[in-house]
Amino acid sequence: MDDLLLMPDEHRQSAQRMETEAGAAGRARAVADYVAGMTDRYAISEHERLFVPAQRS
Repeated sequence: MDDLLLMPDEHRQSAQRMETEAGAAGRARAVADYVAGMTDRYAISEHERLFVPAQRS
């Protein structure tokens, strides 16, 4: 929620657009939609990318 640069481009752009249209609530909705759309496998992969130093590239 705090750093949209961590989101993939498509979702980041959506979050920025929604924030422009609806403020913080729009940004929160876009982030929630991104997380809700994740499969388990993708969520695990993203967690590793963000929080496991050995997985960072």
